[in-house]
Amino acid sequence: MRRRFGMILPALMLLIFLLLLLAATRHFFSQHQLTQASHGADYEKAYHLAVGGLESIDVLLLKAVDFINDGRPGSFPKLEKAPAELKPILKGLLDSDGQITPREAKTSLDSELFKHLQQDFENYSSLKVEIELRKLENLFASPIGPGLLTDEREMKVMIMLHAEASVHGAFARVYRYREAKVVNILPPVVGKFVLFLREQGSLGADTVQDSISGKNQVSDSPLLLYAGDSCSSSSLEPAQSRQFFDRQGWVFLGSEAPWNLGCGPGGGDDNFASVLPGNSARLFAIPEADTFSDIDCLSYYSQPEFIFKELRESDYHEVMKDCNADDLMSARIRIAGSADRPTPTVVLGKAISRWTLLQGLMNELTDLYAPFPRLDENSFSGNAWPGMTVEAVGRVRDNFAGDYQRYRERMSSIVEESCNAANLRVMALRDPDLSSQIGLTPGQLPADLPAASERALVDRQGVSFFKMNHGSLYQLNCSDGRKLFDGNLADLEDLGYLRARVGQKFATAAEFFKKIENEKQDCILNDVYYVAGDLEINRSIAAENGCGGMLLVEGNITIREPVSAPAKEPVVIISLAGNLRVATAQPVEAALIALKGTIFIESSSTISGLLAARNMGMSRVPGLQRRNVTYNENLDVTDAEACFRSFRLYMKREGVTFVR
Repeated sequence: MRRRFGMILPALMLLIFLLLLLAATRHFFSQHQLTQASHGADYEKAYHLAVGGLESIDVLLLKAVDFINDGRPGSFPKLEKAPAELKPILKGLLDSDGQITPREAKTSLDSELFKHLQQDFENYSSLKVEIELRKLENLFASPIGPGLLTDEREMKVMIMLHAEASVHGAFARVYRYREAKVVNILPPVVGKFVLFLREQGSLGADTVQDSISGKNQVSDSPLLLYAGDSCSSSSLEPAQSRQFFDRQGWVFLGSEAPWNLGCGPGGGDDNFASVLPGNSARLFAIPEADTFSDIDCLSYYSQPEFIFKELRESDYHEVMKDCNADDLMSARIRIAGSADRPTPTVVLGKAISRWTLLQGLMNELTDLYAPFPRLDENSFSGNAWPGMTVEAVGRVRDNFAGDYQRYRERMSSIVEESCNAANLRVMALRDPDLSSQIGLTPGQLPADLPAASERALVDRQGVSFFKMNHGSLYQLNCSDGRKLFDGNLADLEDLGYLRARVGQKFATAAEFFKKIENEKQDCILNDVYYVAGDLEINRSIAAENGCGGMLLVEGNITIREPVSAPAKEPVVIISLAGNLRVATAQPVEAALIALKGTIFIESSSTISGLLAARNMGMSRVPGLQRRNVTYNENLDVTDAEACFRSFRLYMKREGVTFVR
């Protein structure tokens, strides 16, 4: 009995031990599960806190990017002009100069909303959100084309938001990534020019039969180029000349053949007339060797005049009857504005301005003029001079002692000079002998007068403001010293490398219009777009206010509806391989480019921006309808400020989010 009891006691004790062990184990695991459950709840809270912080900053990030992409001058400097809520984010994206700049370190962000988010959780919580801008690669491979140079500020980047939150020691980390592009929406090189034509083509540069007697007498409507600021005769101070000419929109006219550009009167309307050297008469004393010097009331006179058909008619004493009709044609392109609004420019290329110099006798008592007609030597020897009697012919010939060369110096003629020579007449020269002359030459100018650009070279010489600029090697520089181009401008053709700027691609025009249509059914540009085929702009298009944009089209472009750019922000429309047709008289506020093809203007037009093409065509529109191209200075790639304001940070609104 004792033996059996002795066996039961150890077994009972073992059972009690097992029960105690089981109870202790259950207690331990129950406590662990409770701890785990509590930790899981804290993690869930931390996750929601992190997401809340991320989303609140993400909203501000999108606003900050919109602010960065606002190119209006009033929004600069960005770090100074930014709303207070955006400044922390901008400091993570921009350097002290306001340039979009990747960096190694993350930037911590704060928001008033963080405190409100944390109030919804226990006191033992924390929230930290950081932004990081990381460079992935340069946007363009180098080299990109003959003469073209890249800007390393254009690049692919990654924008990352890091949110980390903790509640009672439970951590949650949420990340959002976006790939983006830093691009400049200015057109390369040609952005300096109000008109850039690689060839003459079939334009017929000097084929307008102009008239002094009325608009309905003019055979065609010329294209008027307004190159920037207006400047009247003898008003530009020499100290300001370089800055003035360097800021204007220039003109490039390619081709080895000269561009003859006659100055026409625009039917007698200053709104259409070319800019003349000035049409007031200058009087000169008659030398004693000439017999007319015996008549006190007579003087020689010289007077600049337009080229027009009536110069061959009796109203103008048939003074140019000896000319062929083709010699009295004026330009289809009037490069320095109009008589009522002169806008001096700098021309690169063989551009020759043609105008009439009326010369003859002036009776100072009666204010009557007797012009000497243009004659060749054979006609001078005969008695049948246009507009003069035989008696008058004899007296004039005797005045010059029968010497044709002496007469030739005083007869009326067509003057041909570099188009840039017209810029001499806007200078406010203090020397009265210079300011009174009709035909100035650069050699007569004061030695200290700035006569060459700081932004361009031709054949390694500074581009002249007053002489012809023609060569085979052109260099274009930005005002901050960066070299933009070094080569032959006439060879500038392939802009296909700009596809690297594209943010949105479309196979068809229909897809493009569907994408850019907003909820109000307005078509808004705010990115760099690419359309694979042809594009007919048959709906009004506008750039997002202050943002601008670029549209690349592989094929032909036809513009039938207005294109608007609020605040004159850059809007650039490029046909990469086709032609571009302007088929609307409504305003088109854009740079229009087709370097491999033709830009054709159908009728009247109002373009604010620039034209750049291989060549240009225009339909014949008699009766003088308005055809204008007004340069948009915000397109000037040689202006460091304009270039700086044209950088954009383009990214998709949606990001990639993950949890760690």
